[in-house]
Amino acid sequence: MAIFHIKGLNDDGLDDLVRRHTARRPDEKKKIVADSSSHLALKEVLEKFCLLLKLDRNSFFYEDRFRELRDRTITELTEVLTPAEIEVALQLICYQIENEPKNETLAKLIPETVGAFITKFIQISYNAGNNNFYLNTKCYSQKIHDIGCHLNGTEERYVKVKIDGDVQGLCKRSSYCEFEINENIVRDLQGLGFKSRKCAITINGTFPVDEGILGINISESRLKTKNEETLRQLMSHTFGLNPKGCNYQILFIKPNEQEELVLKFEVCESDNCKAQIDINKEYYKFIEPSIQRKIDIGHYDLICNVNLF
Repeated sequence: MAIFHIKGLNDDGLDDLVRRHTARRPDEKKKIVADSSSHLALKEVLEKFCLLLKLDRNSFFYEDRFRELRDRTITELTEVLTPAEIEVALQLICYQIENEPKNETLAKLIPETVGAFITKFIQISYNAGNNNFYLNTKCYSQKIHDIGCHLNGTEERYVKVKIDGDVQGLCKRSSYCEFEINENIVRDLQGLGFKSRKCAITINGTFPVDEGILGINISESRLKTKNEETLRQLMSHTFGLNPKGCNYQILFIKPNEQEELVLKFEVCESDNCKAQIDINKEYYKFIEPSIQRKIDIGHYDLICNVNLF
């Protein structure tokens, strides 16, 4: 069993960690003010996370106990952190994880656990009136899973999250959210926006090829990129998708930052078992040649109608 100790507020333990992770050089624009109240909130959320690390990893049903405690802890979270404090909390959590003894089961549980904690921090903060969240996921050697799962904004005020670093699974079962990913989507392509509605996801990096179809049950949402290779993959992975419950657009962000509609996917009005896929003819060339050939010979006629505009 790993031994973990968090010192009091006036000790060198957590205080020192918070000071080191909130400090910024004078030439940096981003500055975090860690007053006594925010210091206390950061300490409390870190302590709650670290309770999971204290569980005996050699005990029977360790994984079940971990999940049970995690879910209960996240449900009971009430601390309101500012967007800057959430970024600090992520750095502190990753710091603690990276200094834990290696454990195969823990390594499997942690990526989704970090994602769930951070998402709950964002939801509570958003509900308190905050927005425009920034996360740097490069602090963790593994890929954080499922950021934005069950995250909900409103039609009048979308939850806005910008992420620097790779992510796995994103914006599942969410609504009224805007995500901008400045690195890559790794694995779990089918989980991108899974069962979400009214969301916008901008992918400035890449995502995995041969990972199945895209956007299962994503509704009334927009997928955007300024990366031509990513655009090609987004368009090509649309084909083969079951249209039920799906309705989304793919947009290309031009160098002048203007957005252009490239592809629109929705249920066919004349046959709700088919998809209606409208493709901007200027971007048809971006679809993989193998997909183009299948379109031309009618391979997809049973599952979709394709129209160029």
